[in-house]
Amino acid sequence: MISRITEFALTFVRQTVPIGGVVAGDWHPITAVSIYWLESVLLVFAATILCALMQRRATAVDIAEARLAGDVDAMQALQSERAAIDRANLSPLPVLLFHGGSLIAFGLLAGLVMLILVQNGHITEPLEWREVRDGAVAMTTLVAAGLLMDLWRFHTLPLAAVESRVNSCLARWVLFWMLGFFGI
Repeated sequence: MISRITEFALTFVRQTVPIGGVVAGDWHPITAVSIYWLESVLLVFAATILCALMQRRATAVDIAEARLAGDVDAMQALQSERAAIDRANLSPLPVLLFHGGSLIAFGLLAGLVMLILVQNGHITEPLEWREVRDGAVAMTTLVAAGLLMDLWRFHTLPLAAVESRVNSCLARWVLFWMLGFFGI
């Protein structure tokens, strides 16, 4: 229960960084979108790390050791967990390549569009790099705090929690590509 509340609180605070920047800090909307994009990239890295660690749980070596020790219950529990991990298809490299690669492609495309808009005079307000820096530091700190909390309790972190992290990356992927095709 505490972990769900903490996860909700961290997500809420992460969302307030770009929104609060625009509303209270008078940030340029491009800064807010940039910080939200950065958050998404950082969350992909965090999900990739969790997927890599999840692959190290209930390995064939662990199962063989339980079998050699004669601990049938532990062996069956490990086999069941390994089967669940395999069914979840949480391989870190595809998560990183698909989600991370797509977000990088979106970032490059959006950056090019913003450059063209600035060059053609459609965006006249200069981007404040201080705002981008401050938002990036805040977002990196918050995502790192969330990852550290997951790592701290990783031995009890359920597979569903890691699946949820990967699925949230997919939701971000959809959101950004909809933003790219339909605009803000």
